[in-house]
Amino acid sequence: MVKAAFCGKSRGNKMVNVIAISTPTGSEFKVWDIDKRVGSGSSGDDVRLVQYLMARTTFCGITVPQVDGIWGPITGAAMTALEANVSEVLADGVVDQMPFRITFEHLGQAYIYKLAILQFLYSKAVAPQNDDQDPKLSEATLMAMPDDGVCPNDLALALRNAAALTFFPPDSEETQNTQQ
Repeated sequence: MVKAAFCGKSRGNKMVNVIAISTPTGSEFKVWDIDKRVGSGSSGDDVRLVQYLMARTTFCGITVPQVDGIWGPITGAAMTALEANVSEVLADGVVDQMPFRITFEHLGQAYIYKLAILQFLYSKAVAPQNDDQDPKLSEATLMAMPDDGVCPNDLALALRNAAALTFFPPDSEETQNTQQ
């Protein structure tokens, strides 16, 4: 099971977040997270991030120019395509924040959070040389998203703001505790 080592800031900021997670081998890396569950009728930077990540896949059917931060029929159809193409995700039509881990159980079955899968797919699309064995390369790819040359301006600004507001102190026993 993958879990967070430290959250750089508290939730409730109504925008995307940066969290640090650790792998079973003990290596840590940063990923983007959302502030709240998003689905039909949602809007804002959280939706914009999910839309952009889906737009960078080859099978979701949403394009970067359609990233507008509003979860409407195009985003709903893209989510349906994601759920149909990735068996490791729960087909419930929503994207949940990652509560400091990448996997969860539902009715006795293990699933991967959609936001984690989408970031993995983004990292593979942008940096195909990353064979997912190097968490630091994934982190570098994800944290460079605002400057990838395709990221919509509104999302790039939100991501830069989230990264600027996030502070990860040096490793210590005290900072290894997961904040809930």
